[in-house]
Formats: sequence, C-alpha cells, structure tokens
Amino acid sequence: MSEVYAESSWKTVDVPQKGSALFLTLICLVASIGGFVFGFDTAVISGTFGFVESYFTLSKVALGWFGSSALVGCVVGAMIAGWLGDRFGRRPVLIFGALMFFASALFSAIPPSFVVLIWARIVGGGALASRRCWLRCISQSLRLQKSVGV
Repeated sequence: MSEVYAESSWKTVDVPQKGSALFLTLICLVASIGGFVFGFDTAVISGTFGFVESYFTLSKVALGWFGSSALVGCVVGAMIAGWLGDRFGRRPVLIFGALMFFASALFSAIPPSFVVLIWARIVGGGALASRRCWLRCISQSLRLQKSVGV
C-alpha cells in the first residue's frame, strides 16, 4: 500500500499498489457498483409499471416515459458533472448530488402528480450521474501516485 494525499492536505488515503490483485479487485468492484445501481433501478421500476399505470391512468407512451425518465437525467448529469466538479470542487458536487438523490427519492415516493414523478426520476438520474466526480477524484489520485513515482 502506498500513501496518497487526498483533496485536503491533512488527510491521507491508502491506495493499493498498481498491478496488485487487491487494486484490480477494487477497480472492478467500483465499476460493477455503477452497473448494479442502473440495473437495480430498471428492475424496481419495471415492477411498479402496473401500479403506476393504474394510479395515474397512463397511456403506453407515458408509461414508457416513466420507465426511461431517469436515463434522461443520467445523460444530462453525466454531461455536466465533470464541469461542475472542476468549477465548484468534487466534494460540493457529490454532496449536492446526494441531496438531489434524497429529494428525488422523497418525491418519487409521494408524488402529487405524474409530472412531479417524472421530474423526480430525472433529478434522481442526474444525482446518480454526479458520482462521475468521485470517479474523477480516484483517477486524479492514481495519476498523482504515478507522477510522483509511488
């Protein structure tokens, strides 16, 4: 293990040596969690189609929009998360993303209308995509580790 300084200079993070089995396992774990979250969302939402369709009396097009609206938020969030992270810092963007995800979960659980439900899913998708800042933090620390020859 080598020591790499985190964003603030008073904290250090232990990073496994590049090329080790632990390093590879950690990278695979982080990558698979992202896929798991999107797959889990798709599975959970598809299980609610019948209830949402009957509660809001939706057409098939509106039901499809309900199922895919989080992906729209993911696309937009992934496009702007890196820029926001560079402008405001990674930590504030991640905290804001967590707050957005909480608000999305709250409004998805108790939506007063179908429009609010769709916006809550779009915001939740954007919040999930904001984790891109975290991935950039990791890649920067690994680049730093490589540049100082650790």
